[in-house]
Amino acid sequence: MNICVPYDKEYTDLLGLAVYSFEYYEGMIVDVISYYEPDFRTEYYRRKAMASSKLADKFETCKKYDQLEKYIEDFSSLVDRRNQLFHAHPVTHDGNQILNYQVNTDWEVCDFLWTKDELQSFLLTINRNIMSLSEFKSKLMK
Repeated sequence: MNICVPYDKEYTDLLGLAVYSFEYYEGMIVDVISYYEPDFRTEYYRRKAMASSKLADKFETCKKYDQLEKYIEDFSSLVDRRNQLFHAHPVTHDGNQILNYQVNTDWEVCDFLWTKDELQSFLLTINRNIMSLSEFKSKLMK
């Protein structure tokens, strides 16, 4: 595709896969919550849009089911990283086009550079979580 925006194809492929994988992971979370609360699927997909942090909060309410603790923690720990990725801005770093997420703290502005290595690490973490949750979901749905 010929567009005027400078980009690195390998980087944008990783970025697209990370975005798609996280959304797939969210869908699995919705499936698990729906097992315990059957109306939740309709609420999530057909009503007002729900941010990832709100989905994490909703998943947290399932804590009463002891076997979910690990999966709740796994998902919640990735929501902030997902937000850092989705709300990052393009920059040129070391001659490469990448994304940068800036956080304004009380002390300084902190940058988080989404290098290819960071994207791969994020993607691998999502993948591990998906595989783990998939095993649990298979047992749950039997």
